[in-house]
Amino acid sequence: MPTAAARHSSNGLLFSARSIFHRFLRGWTRRQHARQQVKRQTSGELLEDRTLLAAFTVDTTADTVAADGKTSLREAIASANANADLDTISFDSSLAGQTITLSSGVLSITNDVDIQGLGGGKLTVDGNSQSQIFDIASGSTVSISHLTLTGGIAKIGSAFDNTATGGAIHNEGDLTLADMELTGNHAVSDGGAIFSESGSTISLERVTIAGNTSDLSGAGLAAYGPATIVNTTVSGNSAKNDAGGILIRNPALITNTTITGNRSDSDGNSPNRGGGIRNGGGAVLTLHNSIVAGNLDGTGSTASDIVNVGTIASAKNNVIGDAATSAGINDGTDGNIVGVGGTGTRAIGTILDPTLMVTDGVRLHRLVNGSPALNAGSNALSVDANSSRLQFDQRGGPFVRVSEGTVDIGAYEFINFSVNTLADETTNPDTVSLREAIAVANATPGFDNIFSLPSGKITLTQGLMSITQDLQLSGPGADVLTIDGNSQSQIFDIAAGSTVSMSGLTLTGGNAKIGFGFDKTATGGAIHNEGNLTLTDVELTGNHAVSDGGAIFSELGSSLSLERVTIAGNTSDLSGAGLAAYAPATIVNSTISGNAAKHEGGGLLLTAKTTITNSTIAFNRADADGNASGNGGGVWSDSTITIQNSIIAGNIRGTGSTSDELNLTGTTTSKNNVVGSASTTLDMSLADHGGPTRTHALLPGSPA
Repeated sequence: MPTAAARHSSNGLLFSARSIFHRFLRGWTRRQHARQQVKRQTSGELLEDRTLLAAFTVDTTADTVAADGKTSLREAIASANANADLDTISFDSSLAGQTITLSSGVLSITNDVDIQGLGGGKLTVDGNSQSQIFDIASGSTVSISHLTLTGGIAKIGSAFDNTATGGAIHNEGDLTLADMELTGNHAVSDGGAIFSESGSTISLERVTIAGNTSDLSGAGLAAYGPATIVNTTVSGNSAKNDAGGILIRNPALITNTTITGNRSDSDGNSPNRGGGIRNGGGAVLTLHNSIVAGNLDGTGSTASDIVNVGTIASAKNNVIGDAATSAGINDGTDGNIVGVGGTGTRAIGTILDPTLMVTDGVRLHRLVNGSPALNAGSNALSVDANSSRLQFDQRGGPFVRVSEGTVDIGAYEFINFSVNTLADETTNPDTVSLREAIAVANATPGFDNIFSLPSGKITLTQGLMSITQDLQLSGPGADVLTIDGNSQSQIFDIAAGSTVSMSGLTLTGGNAKIGFGFDKTATGGAIHNEGNLTLTDVELTGNHAVSDGGAIFSELGSSLSLERVTIAGNTSDLSGAGLAAYAPATIVNSTISGNAAKHEGGGLLLTAKTTITNSTIAFNRADADGNASGNGGGVWSDSTITIQNSIIAGNIRGTGSTSDELNLTGTTTSKNNVVGSASTTLDMSLADHGGPTRTHALLPGSPA
């Protein structure tokens, strides 16, 4: 399978999940033939006559036929047309991120060919708003994959003229599209993106058809021949007449597909035309495991999901948003979910995210939490055109099609991943690293992403890991999994608005070493937190910050909860070597030990409301450089703090042994605590005493 290079997401900061997993399914069939590499020879000539199958590699974005030592897409197609056998056209990797803009009109395909793009939105063919992109002749068998088609326009002629139908593709052959996007295309007649003629066939798998328009019908797809549509998204297309999304005029199978946000009668001249699907006269529709919701008719907000003039042969396990335009598909029958209990219109935001988002290089709609589509499909019906069980959702591998026992309805499958490598990498197609898993979570907002982690040690080699969306990391235990910042970077940066929990791991070697003051890169050696963070059964040790928060820095506006956490042996050049909390914090059954800050708060620096319960704060040091620049060896607080059932002992300031347990200038509530000398209270050694993290044992006769 191909390996995709790492790329950034639309905000320029986050890895695309495409660059993360490198396992996108390369087409949905692979034909094995002997191939002969053939080079172009002279200007205007086709490649030499052949009787063997041939493979052509396009290595220029120019739309030319020229003796320039390069092979253009137009030249490759012309050469394939000259050979009666199936040929393959691929693209040199140097074209990644580029666009082939047509300047010489439509690309006509008259013989069998397999065109394989670069995938992940990496290569675009643009009709330049001057012509259609592909015209596929009758009798040809064509497959096209891993391309984006845009700017195609069928603008000449009327009604069913070839040049008026199919803005991106006019098909009269047998066409398979896989791992494609068609967007921003237009037709003056039917088929804003694709027109498939009577007598042809078309199969779509893992295709996004979005934002196309037509002056007549089928802005996304007008299928006058048999059609199979699987794992596909049809979204935001607009037709002036029938079928904003899909016009069907022959047998059609639609499986695990999402059809939403499309509009029919966009000029308001002829109502009730079928915003999502129009199943025309003579058509026979089979609709399984699909979402048809949030589609409109007219210029306003009139819901219109399906208009049926033909026959619906089978409709099972679908979500239809509007009961009045469900084409007779009934709620509660054959696993169908229609409207709200069979009446009215279900708000699209309760089913899916109405915004097309890029996930793993693919634009599609993600299901929202609580969506009726979650685990509501039929596994038996989740099959492709060959009746083979679907392995992946629209994004391809490794996004399995059934992740929790029962397939989700629509093109998207909600998935929780297991991290299965200790390597800090993004290039191995056979493994999922922690960095990769976090990037997936960042790309899927609104979900409870839960990742289980392996035993061993993960040493960071690519810098800190930024978490921008809700995430739960579940490790096997602090004694068996360590994540090491390698003394080169912080470990986690948690963004505002995110809710993150971590358990069963140790964080060490984190280093916030760049900047000063409250710079993000200077605070929080292991964790810089601006979100809502919960740590359970976690140990943080051997981390450092050049400013506050040797182990953890919790920013204004955040929240922090620690339970059964040990923070030990961390350092800071300013304050709060164990924890610097500028936002509310809760600390329960935790140990803060042996941390050293050059200024205030050797163990804890607390400037917001904090509750400490059943915890031990011992052997921490403030003013660790002896410059008389800080106090509060155990705790420094200027806010409201409640301490109960806790031990605060053996904390000091300066380079000697001056006792300094607490420096509290705010409001303090203290109940049932032991404060003072550690010599009769605690064993100074941190050790395994049967809990999830290391703790201090009580000495015989301890007042605690």
